[in-house]
Amino acid sequence: MSSISRCSGLAFVAVAFAVALAPASASAAAPSCANLQGKDLVPGSLAKVVDRPSRTRAGRIAHRYYVCATRFSGRAPTLKASRRGGRLIFLDARGGMAAVRDVSTGRVFVYDLATLRRVRLLVARRNPSGRVLVTGAGEAAALTGTGANKRLTGFDFDGTAYELDRGAISATSLRRTGGARVTWRRGGMVRRADLSSPDIPCEKLGGRVETRTPMVRVTYFTYSGEFLIDELSGDVTRTRACLVGAAPSVRTLDESVVSTQGAQGGAQFGVTSIAGSYVLGLNSSTDSEGTVTQTLLLTELLGGRRSTVTGLLTEGRELLSTALTTDTGTVALIVQETIAGTDVGRVLARSPGGRLRELDRGPAEEFSDIDPRTDEVRLTLTGSVLSWMRAGITRTADLTAP
Repeated sequence: MSSISRCSGLAFVAVAFAVALAPASASAAAPSCANLQGKDLVPGSLAKVVDRPSRTRAGRIAHRYYVCATRFSGRAPTLKASRRGGRLIFLDARGGMAAVRDVSTGRVFVYDLATLRRVRLLVARRNPSGRVLVTGAGEAAALTGTGANKRLTGFDFDGTAYELDRGAISATSLRRTGGARVTWRRGGMVRRADLSSPDIPCEKLGGRVETRTPMVRVTYFTYSGEFLIDELSGDVTRTRACLVGAAPSVRTLDESVVSTQGAQGGAQFGVTSIAGSYVLGLNSSTDSEGTVTQTLLLTELLGGRRSTVTGLLTEGRELLSTALTTDTGTVALIVQETIAGTDVGRVLARSPGGRLRELDRGPAEEFSDIDPRTDEVRLTLTGSVLSWMRAGITRTADLTAP
């Protein structure tokens, strides 16, 4: 499920001085989110940001930026700014994220406006000086330099930097084309990048580690999104994988939106099997009526191919175990379903783009060899030979056989 955002690219947003300046002491009490008034500096995002300028005793203008997101109530929290004037320029906003430059220090941050978590953007230990774009998940792209020495840098959600391009890049050509995709021009040619697949080594891929093998690393992180039902705010969890020690190969396995209120449904994703450069994951989503839908997703990290393993999980089937071949990406699993009023266990297999094969079928209670490490029905794969127990007898099948 894709993240939800309602903001097209913002140009540089000047701070409004429409309200009368009050003494600095008068701005000490934060306004309530219930009655926060003033021009929204990031229209279309998942939060409202208002500047309340005031005059200090020394006669200079001080700024205080109040934020109200859906999950905030009571007094409005504020964005951090330097003490020297504390003025912020809002460079870009998307979803619940905003790219902000502190005028006094030149520092650039990406703020999650729903949590006030911020990440600083640095290019070779310097502040980005040109155009900055941000995605709804917190990735960013920033221009620095002048003339033929411009540098375009991408940033992962945690601020990890990587080079996108350098040279005579058109200063005004950097555009977002949808989701995390950006374009720019250099030498008359249009260039493209997807910031959701950062060009970074696997070892630097941020987020919490879900699982790993000697060859594959899977991590996930959560960012602020929006649920469409009654405009409830929620969290989006993005799961990514990459190949250890190989050329940059970061791929998104799944994005699941989970409501802050369980009654509104949601989704979750987990990796079930990894073999070679193939990763098999299960997305389980629940709608507002409690209906559960399960989808198996197969991703090949080397080529970036991703497919939904259709035909294996249909309505009424309960997944008991999975297995995955290293070389061909053939998926095998044990499912339980009700056929003609009887609970039946079935062993199924399908290669990428191939047909669905049934390897075995019998009463569900005969498929009861539980692996104590996973609490799943045991399904063992050695090379391309699949093994399982049925009624106490070991059965096998070669998954590479026609």
